[in-house]
Amino acid sequence: MRFIFRFEALLTYRAHLKERAEVALGRARQRLRTAQEGLKALQTRQRESFCDFSSLLKGRAESERLRSYVEFLNALQGRIEIQAREVEKRQQQVRVHMKDVVDRTKQYRIIEKLKEKEYETWRHEQNLLEQKALDESAAMRHGRVFL
Repeated sequence: MRFIFRFEALLTYRAHLKERAEVALGRARQRLRTAQEGLKALQTRQRESFCDFSSLLKGRAESERLRSYVEFLNALQGRIEIQAREVEKRQQQVRVHMKDVVDRTKQYRIIEKLKEKEYETWRHEQNLLEQKALDESAAMRHGRVFL
């Protein structure tokens, strides 16, 4: 006789939910990484542009060009702030998905531990049945020897 877990369907379902949560977490992490890379690129561009602007200030430059640089730097600062908010939003999403993965893993492990306990109980019962059969067999053999 083989072991049959009565909640196998529930265990499979919870494993599926856990997998889906892990996939969603992976996607959220990828979106966060992309947003962080975008923020880094904007910050790098801002530093480079500021260096260009500084060198432009040291030399003789037209006022139109200086105003254009200032407007560009201000616009870039605005984009950086927007991107920083996007990164914060993505970080929050990753935290939410992480909590979901932890919760689903806990739910899965509860059923998994129940399966392990039921298996141990079943194995113990099988050992008792086997021992009983061996005892009966030994008693029958012993009884035949003395008759």
